[in-house]
Amino acid sequence: MTLKDQQQANDQRQAAPDAQTDGQWSERQLRFLKRAIAVMSIILVLGFALVIGRIVYLSGQSGTTAATAARGDISAVQRRMVAAAKLALPADSVVRNISLSGNRLAVQFSAPSGNGIVIMDLASGKTASRIRFTTSPTGR
Repeated sequence: MTLKDQQQANDQRQAAPDAQTDGQWSERQLRFLKRAIAVMSIILVLGFALVIGRIVYLSGQSGTTAATAARGDISAVQRRMVAAAKLALPADSVVRNISLSGNRLAVQFSAPSGNGIVIMDLASGKTASRIRFTTSPTGR
């Protein structure tokens, strides 16, 4: 390398202090890298804390509802709905399935007289619909 080439290389190093020289990091680059790592670490810790806090919060919410129901703390409206909700099924019937959708309760039952489904409106406590399954003599 000539003297002129060495002077040009020195000038370039002085003009760009952040440039890597011989695979080494400059002090400024190291400070920036350390700060970036610290900021990203703080963000990760806060994110994990937020997720864990949300899980605890949500698990506490569902547990509160179940505990309230188990203690029997129900409102007056719910008490009226439960008191008014009486479903007449055929004698010797067996409930096979129950499904709730909004204020509608569908009860599937089996009885010696035949199978069926009763749909009940829980807001009024009255039967909304009855479906009876019968068999035809030919099986069709």
